[in-house]
Amino acid sequence: MTMITPDFSGKPTYAVTDAVTELLRVHARHLIATALEVEVTEMVNELKSAGRDVVRNGYLPERSITTAIGDVEVEVPRIRSRDGNGSINFSSKLIPPCLRRSKSIDAWVAYAYLKGISECDKA
Repeated sequence: MTMITPDFSGKPTYAVTDAVTELLRVHARHLIATALEVEVTEMVNELKSAGRDVVRNGYLPERSITTAIGDVEVEVPRIRSRDGNGSINFSSKLIPPCLRRSKSIDAWVAYAYLKGISECDKA
């Protein structure tokens, strides 16, 4: 079932609300969170072995990434330097700072445009 919900920008948001899709979103969020934790733990261990005094410092604000199964909310961990040798910016390879939608969505949009979806061509 597709539900149309208004957001604060005035545009309607389309959300699929069936149980299977919701289950996939929950597990996708959990899988991404686990992968990010492994990635940040490896970086902290690497920096500590290099002699830096670093600690985990919470998370960046939660953001939404559009995927083939819908929007998935993610929180990227942060790292802080305790030794005063400048700041440390953790940049995930899985979820870069500028990522807002997955590559499969970008490919689908390009395909749909080429096939005439933008012109409402039903043939």
